[in-house]
Amino acid sequence: DAILFLISDFIDESLDTYLAQAARRYDLIAVRCLDNNEKTFPNVGFIMVEDLETGELVELDLRNNDVKDFLTNRISNQNKLFRRYGVDLVDIAPERTDYLPEMVKFFRRRMSY
Repeated sequence: DAILFLISDFIDESLDTYLAQAARRYDLIAVRCLDNNEKTFPNVGFIMVEDLETGELVELDLRNNDVKDFLTNRISNQNKLFRRYGVDLVDIAPERTDYLPEMVKFFRRRMSY
């Protein structure tokens, strides 16, 4: 068996399909890289954001909880998929520069089961 590290933000509509295929073939470890802005937004009112893939500009109203709920639900749904396919998960914040302690902790937990 091979161990496959999949490093991504996992923001993909086809995540379910690709994850299922990879998890069947490999001992899959997901390394999720999300910066703080992909987890939550401060309540600052209206902001303009650009979709980097399409170039589309979208105005978001951060005064309500719609964006926060969307981001929270996306992470929760990803976690459910990882559990469904038996994929181990490590969360890494790109703004952190020292990943080693988190990785050591992960592998120690993994070795205990």
